[in-house]
Amino acid sequence: MRDWHKRDVHINPDRPKCALYDCSLWGHAMVGAEENPHPVAMLVGEAPGQEEEESGFPFVGKSGRELTMYLRDFTRVPRNRFFILNLVNCRPPKNRDPLRGEIVICSSHLLVALGEIEPRIVGTIGRLSTQWFLGRGIPMEKAHGMVFERDGRIVVPLYHPAYGLHSPRRMKEIIEDFVVLGEVIRGERGVTVGCEIAPMYAQRIAGDGAR
Repeated sequence: MRDWHKRDVHINPDRPKCALYDCSLWGHAMVGAEENPHPVAMLVGEAPGQEEEESGFPFVGKSGRELTMYLRDFTRVPRNRFFILNLVNCRPPKNRDPLRGEIVICSSHLLVALGEIEPRIVGTIGRLSTQWFLGRGIPMEKAHGMVFERDGRIVVPLYHPAYGLHSPRRMKEIIEDFVVLGEVIRGERGVTVGCEIAPMYAQRIAGDGAR
């Protein structure tokens, strides 16, 4: 299992680089997963930031420290019990949101991880990862904290920890999201929304270029 606390100050030149030639992030340093072969759940973020790019691990910056705290104090499951990764492996320029075309191409690694780990529960951190699983029309402000059934697994949309850093008045909602995740993991809460709310799987990953 990887130790997410150990970080390099600069990007290691020997780190793997993106080799997906059709992706606009081609050649960028890749950020891997925080691995656990038998996780209680998979957590899927959106894209790495600067500190993640430097370290090679997901969620190690400010929002990562917030994530660790939310999992420990409100989900009541330690971070090392999860498998954590992002939709895209590389940091987009100036920390912008990844473009739709980048998500379509790069999320192939997520499909592989889902097939290998076969998580029963997935926590989607942020709008883009939530829409990848549940469909582009799903509004985050309505979906967060609900419990969906999708493709044979349970999906729990979570507000991104960074949202609380920028908008403290949302902290209560973020806390409630992570409480729900913990209840689902412990079997204390069931599905509240069936899979009929989302489009078919093939429609979700079919790309038509950047946004």
